[in-house]
Amino acid sequence: MRGAIASIAVSYGIPILYSKNYRETASLIFAIAKKEQKDYSAPKLHSLKDQNPLSRVQEYIVSALPGVGSILARPLLEHFGSVSRVMNASEYELREVNLIGEKKARAIRQAIDGEYG
Repeated sequence: MRGAIASIAVSYGIPILYSKNYRETASLIFAIAKKEQKDYSAPKLHSLKDQNPLSRVQEYIVSALPGVGSILARPLLEHFGSVSRVMNASEYELREVNLIGEKKARAIRQAIDGEYG
């Protein structure tokens, strides 16, 4: 039994906690839950550090477009020069950028032009 417990703890990084009885177990669970709730902070939808330069923020915004991601954000910004010009580009203009085909250009325009909801 000890070998199995040691294997779980070492191989999988799962801590094994012991308790004498159900009261100690309940107390331990309560302490863990209290600590977890104390350290909890709501996840940020967009987490950008203040020291990021403008170009990083621009890449982040453009990368959120469908099918773009971090791979195509930079080429789009280099081609159009600004986030505003990327957002205003037609499907035809978007297709001028390498790796942006008809389907991807259409999806980008639909995301920009589509009604919310």
